[in-house]
Amino acid sequence: MLDKQKDKGDRQEVTEAKAAPEVQKNAVIGDTGNQARWNRAQQAHYLGQDESATDLFREPREKKEGVQKFELFDSEAEETKAAFQKPAADQVLIASSKTPNVPNLEQMQEYQDIQSDSEKPKIAQYSDGYMPPPTILPDFIIKAGIDIWNGTEKPFAGVEGALMAATTASNAHAWEDAAKRFPQLAGVSSALMKAYTRNELAFYGREDLAQDMAAADGHSLGSNPTLGMAQITTKGVHEFEQKYPQLRAFLASKGYSGPGHEMQALLDPECVPMIVAAKTASTVEDMQKHGIKKPTNEQIAYAYNPDVFSYPDGKGGKEFKALYGLEINASQALHWDQHKEYYAKDPHVIEASKHVKNVLSWLN
Repeated sequence: MLDKQKDKGDRQEVTEAKAAPEVQKNAVIGDTGNQARWNRAQQAHYLGQDESATDLFREPREKKEGVQKFELFDSEAEETKAAFQKPAADQVLIASSKTPNVPNLEQMQEYQDIQSDSEKPKIAQYSDGYMPPPTILPDFIIKAGIDIWNGTEKPFAGVEGALMAATTASNAHAWEDAAKRFPQLAGVSSALMKAYTRNELAFYGREDLAQDMAAADGHSLGSNPTLGMAQITTKGVHEFEQKYPQLRAFLASKGYSGPGHEMQALLDPECVPMIVAAKTASTVEDMQKHGIKKPTNEQIAYAYNPDVFSYPDGKGGKEFKALYGLEINASQALHWDQHKEYYAKDPHVIEASKHVKNVLSWLN
């Protein structure tokens, strides 16, 4: 494509040159007077000793002393670095001062993946339809970013105890007092509520951290994200307040009322015991409606966060498995009649549940 365009330009120059008969190929200026007049007329167009035709097509700012007309590409040169900072749409071939119009150049720039084992700095780019100015990043910066990202996969792992201490900073008996405010929790140990709150902290992920950081700034990542130490949604808190006036009164006493107060209450550690107690009370009520009149700790822990699915085993019985994320869809593709077990009426549900085992480990 480049060669064809160059040929076209050359042909045009030849055509324009033919307009002067004296300089056509094989033409001769026979008269010496005419020769002298011709030389004087063309004097202004003669090139100097250090000039060439290449310079005629360079912009004035590019004509500077000591610049070679054809240079090897230098990734460390100041001009090169400046060129990399231009918007993608304005980028040109760096090895030349001008580039012809190249069809689909912008589309080619839009999808450039970094797939190299080279030790040289890589150009970090996006490939989702947006192309910011490329940034040259050394490998150690890229590695540090990956390490930081991987290191925050479970940001609260190992510090659950310190975070739980914040829930009782102003009231050492906050969990016990919260349980007493809900008649549904008679006989339910406050230690159980602490155990599955600790478990939520242990499995608190970097995406949860991003959601909490956004919420602290008054924004929501997603339509109804789980927030705070309890990992409960704002919709859940709103429903619990409608159902339990004691929760609404408690949050108001802490200054949380009005539009959007649920989000801020979830981020306050001192509100966690009451919010968790309200959810536990709602869970117990729901279980009782479904035939579990006196739920055990294991059954309550399971209902708090169900994770077991079941499907026929082909032998007249059922297979029970704890499934998460993509595992759910993969299993559903093999078992069309798969469904989630929301209540642990069958002992096999408790046996299969990973969540229950995790909670009981904190309880013990």
